[in-house]
Amino acid sequence: MSVELEIDESKVWSAEERQAYIDQIPEMSLFEDHILDGDVMVDAMMALVEEGETAETLALKYKNKGNKMFSDGKKNKNYYGYAIKEYTDAFTYGLKALAEPTDPDVLAKMDLDEPIVMDKLMATILSNRAAAHLSLKNYGSCRSDAARALKYDPKNIKAIYRGAKASSLLKKPEDTLRYCSVGLTIDPTNKELLALRKDGDRILEEQRVQRELDEFKAKKKYAMTEKYRKLCTMRNIRVGRAVIDDARVKDFEGKADLDEEGVMGWPVLFLYDEYGQSDFIQCFSEQDMFIEHLANMFPEDGPFCFWDKRQDYVASKLQIYVAADVVPAFKLQEEWHVALSGVKELDSMETKRLDTDEKHEYKTKFWFLVSPFCKLFRLLTHREYVVPGIPVVNVMVRGSKQEASFLEAIEHRVINLEEG
Repeated sequence: MSVELEIDESKVWSAEERQAYIDQIPEMSLFEDHILDGDVMVDAMMALVEEGETAETLALKYKNKGNKMFSDGKKNKNYYGYAIKEYTDAFTYGLKALAEPTDPDVLAKMDLDEPIVMDKLMATILSNRAAAHLSLKNYGSCRSDAARALKYDPKNIKAIYRGAKASSLLKKPEDTLRYCSVGLTIDPTNKELLALRKDGDRILEEQRVQRELDEFKAKKKYAMTEKYRKLCTMRNIRVGRAVIDDARVKDFEGKADLDEEGVMGWPVLFLYDEYGQSDFIQCFSEQDMFIEHLANMFPEDGPFCFWDKRQDYVASKLQIYVAADVVPAFKLQEEWHVALSGVKELDSMETKRLDTDEKHEYKTKFWFLVSPFCKLFRLLTHREYVVPGIPVVNVMVRGSKQEASFLEAIEHRVINLEEG
C-alpha cells in the first residue's frame, strides 16, 4: 500500500527564490569557527506564511512566544526546550523574510509597535535561543547560536556575553577572552564580561601550568621507558605489548628497574585459573628462583588460601607454565615508546603493527614448563620468550585434572626450562 502526497506547488520555492535565500546568508564572521555543523538549524524552504501574516511578523510572533516559554523555564526547565522550539520557528520565518522580503508599504500598514529590522531581530532570536541552550547546559549549541547572532549584529552584547559564558564553561579560555575583548570594546564597564575576562585569564594560566606539568610527566615517562628499553636490550630480554586486561599489568608495565646492587626487579603476575585467583609480586628479583616466592605464598603446612577448597596448593605440588612468544617483540625504539610512553603512533606504524600481529597469530605457540628452582632471569633471557607487558605465570597442581586439560588443549607444545 502506498501513500501519494499532494504538494501545493504554490508553497515551493522556485530556483530564483532558493538562490535569493542563499545569497542572503552572511559572510564568515569573527566567531564562525564556533558554529556547529548539524546544530539546531531549520529548513527555511518549509516555512509557510500564515494567512494575514508576513514572514517578518511571524518571526517576531514566534520570538515573543519563545520569550514567554523562556520566562516559564525558571519554574520548570522543560520550558527552556519549548523556548528553543519557538525560537527555531522564529528563525525559520526570519530566514524566509530575508530571502523574500515583504513590501515595506505592506508592513507599514500593519499594526506594529515598532518597525521590524530583520538583522536586529535575527540576532535577538539567536541570542535568546543561545540563552535557552545555556540554561540547559548545552554549551556547544549556546556558543554556536551566539556566533550566528553576531553575524547579524556584531554589537549584540547579550550574544557576546553568552558566547563568552559558554566558552568559559567549556574551558576554552582563548575563546572566552576573544568574546570579552570584542564585548568590552563596545561596553568597557560591562561587569559580566569583566568577570569572565578575569575567569578566562585564570583558566588560561591553569591550563598553561597543567601543560607544563604534562610535558614534564611525558618527558619523565619517556626517560623511564628509554632506561627500561636499554636495560632489557643489554640483557637480551625481548618485550612486547601486554595481553592481559588487568590494572596491575597496566600500572607496572615498563617499570622493571635496578636495585641498589644493580639487580633488576620485575613485577610478576601469578594466575591460578582453576579458581580464577591471582597474586601480584611488585618486585621479583631477576636472580630469585620461583620456589622462593611459591614457598612464601603456599607453605607446606599452611595456612591455606581461602579459595583452596582441597588444600592442595602447596609449593612442592605446584607446576609453573609460562606462555613463550604470545606477542611479537618490540623491534624499533619507537615501538617501545608508543606502547609504554604514550607517544602518538603514526598511521604507517599502526598499519605495520596490525599486520605483524595478524601474522603472529598464525605462528606455532610454545609454553614453558618452568622448574621451581629456575631463576626468573633464565626465563626472561630465553630466545623463545617475549615478556607480554610484564611476566605472567600460570600455576597449577601437578597431576590435577586442570593440568591434564591444559596440556591437552595446548597439544603438549612445551619447552622444559630447568633450574639455573
